[in-house]
Amino acid sequence: MKRTKRIIAVLLAVLMLCSGAATAFAADGSRPVLPAPADNPVDTSVYVKTVLNDPKVKPASAARLVSAANTLAGLDAKLADALTGKVLTGENVILVIDSLVKMISDKLETDPKIAPLAGAIKYLFSNGMLIEGLKQDKKFDGAVEKLRKASDDGFTTIPDIAQAGVTFTSADFGFADGDAHGFVDALVCALSEILTQLDVRSILGDFTDSVKDGAYVAGNYNLFIPVYELLALNPISSVEFTEQVEKAVSEASDKQKARFRAAADLTLRPLADLLTKIETGGVDAVIDLLPRLLYALDSGMVNALVHDLLRDKNLYGFFQFNDVLDKLDLNSGLLWDVLDKNFITGTEEKPAGFDFDKDGVKETTLPLTKEQFDALAAVLAFAADPSVKPSVSATQKNRLALDTDGALVCAILLNAAVELLETEEGAAFAKAAVGSLDNDFAKRAAGAFLSLFGSQAGRFVLYRTQGLLALLAAAAARIAVLIRSFRPAFA
Repeated sequence: MKRTKRIIAVLLAVLMLCSGAATAFAADGSRPVLPAPADNPVDTSVYVKTVLNDPKVKPASAARLVSAANTLAGLDAKLADALTGKVLTGENVILVIDSLVKMISDKLETDPKIAPLAGAIKYLFSNGMLIEGLKQDKKFDGAVEKLRKASDDGFTTIPDIAQAGVTFTSADFGFADGDAHGFVDALVCALSEILTQLDVRSILGDFTDSVKDGAYVAGNYNLFIPVYELLALNPISSVEFTEQVEKAVSEASDKQKARFRAAADLTLRPLADLLTKIETGGVDAVIDLLPRLLYALDSGMVNALVHDLLRDKNLYGFFQFNDVLDKLDLNSGLLWDVLDKNFITGTEEKPAGFDFDKDGVKETTLPLTKEQFDALAAVLAFAADPSVKPSVSATQKNRLALDTDGALVCAILLNAAVELLETEEGAAFAKAAVGSLDNDFAKRAAGAFLSLFGSQAGRFVLYRTQGLLALLAAAAARIAVLIRSFRPAFA
C-alpha cells in the first residue's frame, strides 16, 4: 500500500501542479518582509509583431465581420450557456474527479509492472475521503448527504457513483450554475483530504512566503504571477496571498484543511476570474485571450513554471522529478490535443466532430491538419503589441504585457477560415454548420454568403468589397436581434 500511495502521489502531483493546488506552509510563521524586487529590464525588440502579407480579409473589416457573425449565430449566448449550464455545474465537480481517477488508472495500466495498482486507486477516491474534505463547510451538506446515501446503497467509490447514475446539482455544493469560484472551491474541498493524505505539498513545496534565517523567501505561488500577468488576470501579490492564507488558518479549527483550501483557492482564483470573463465577454474575450495564451505556451513561460515547481524535488526519495523534466514540454500542442480528440480524430471512446444533426450524434469533423493549426498558432502568438509594465511579483520589478490587437486577431482567424472554405472539405463543413443554425434569419444570411463564396466570381467581389460586406453583415445582425426580441421563436 505504501508503494501504491507513492505512485499515485506522483501522478496526482503532475496532474495538479498547474493548478497550484498544494498545501503551503510558512516555515516559522513569521510575517515576511518584502525586499525590493530585482530590476529586470524586458527586451521587447526581439518581439516581432505579425504582419499579414496581402491578407484576403483585411483587419479593418475583420472585427466587424466577426462581430456580425457572432450575433447572427448567437455564439456569445451559446458560450455563456455552455459555461453556466453545461460546464460549471455541481454534476461536473464529480465528473472531473471521476475523469481524474480514470486518467490515473489508464496511466498505471500502461506499465505491466504496476497495472494491478490501477484498481487500487478507485478505493483511494472513496466516498469517505470526499466526505472528509467536504465536511469542512456546511454549504457542502447536500453533496455529503448524497455521498453517504450512495455508500449505504453499496456505491462506495466515485467510479461507482458515476455508473450508478447518482446525480449532483450545483446547490448540493453551495454554488449556482456558472459560478466559477464556487465550482473551483467545491473541487478543491472534495479533493483536499485525498491530497492531504498523500502529502502533495512535499512535491510542490511551500506556496506561502516565509522568513528563513532572517532572509525573505518567496513562496511558490509567486511563480504563477508572471504567467497570470501576461494573461491579464490581475493576480494578488505573494505577500497578500500569504496574509490571506494565514488569516484563514488562524480562524479554522482544522488548520491543515484550511491551509490547503485557502492556498488552492487563491492560486486558482485568476483562472476562475478568466472563466467568468469568458462567460460575460463571450467571443470577444476569447479573441482577446488567444495571442496571450499561445505566447505563454510557445514562449516557454508555462513550461518554466512547471519546471520550477518540480526542479530538485523528489517523492520520499522514491522518484526524482529532474529525470522527467527534459521530456516535459508544455506548448500549444496541448491545445491541439484537445481539438484533435474532440473535433478532428476523436478517441476510442467517442467519435470526433460537431453535433450538427440535432440528435447528439457527432458526424462532421473539422477539416484541419496539425500543420495548419501550428502555423495558425505561430501567427496568433505574435498578434499583439508588447510593452513593459510593473509587476506585483516579489522577485522581479517588470513584466512583459501584451495588448491584443483584436482586429488583427480577427483578420488572422478569418484568413484561416477563408482558406478552409476554398477547399472541398471546408465548404462541406461550413454548409453543415450553417444548416444547424437555430435562427432562421441567420441561416438564410449565412447560406447566401456561402453561395456567393462558392464561385470564383463571387470570391473576387467579396475580396474587394469587404467594407460594404461588413456594413451589410452588421445590419443583418441588428435585424436578427430585433427579430429575436419580437419573435422569441426565432432565437
